[in-house]
Amino acid sequence: MDQLVATLVGGALAIVGGIVATLLLSVLEQRRERRRQRERHATAVRIVALELPGLGAAHIMNATGAGLGQMSTAGYNSVAVDLYSVLPEDLASDVAFVYTIVREPTSPAGSKLIAEKLTAVLNALRAYGEKELGLKFLLTGQSQRWVEPKPDPKER
Repeated sequence: MDQLVATLVGGALAIVGGIVATLLLSVLEQRRERRRQRERHATAVRIVALELPGLGAAHIMNATGAGLGQMSTAGYNSVAVDLYSVLPEDLASDVAFVYTIVREPTSPAGSKLIAEKLTAVLNALRAYGEKELGLKFLLTGQSQRWVEPKPDPKER
């Protein structure tokens, strides 16, 4: 009788252990997937925030009479799903609107309006990336620090 009870208790514990292990594995997998989605989203925000200034510059050139410069939305096209998957609805709507109007050639006056709207959306996207995703956006030209010689510690 004791062996039967021991076998039943052992079997029940094995079943409970299997259920607990499965639940734990599921929770860990969900956490890993959320982290992966957040990383992909942050990368998408960075790519779009880096692409928008070039698009804005093309429209500013057109607004000042220099003609519409080269425009590419390849970055946006490649990350749109990851971008919109987590982006807040109001910001997602603004980004989608900007990418809708930025692709069409327009008059210099129209380009000025596009550049203004694009700048506002870019600033909002950067603020979102910095506050919510921990991204940092440095001004153009600051990459030179990677090639400049490092100061000699003895000179200090």
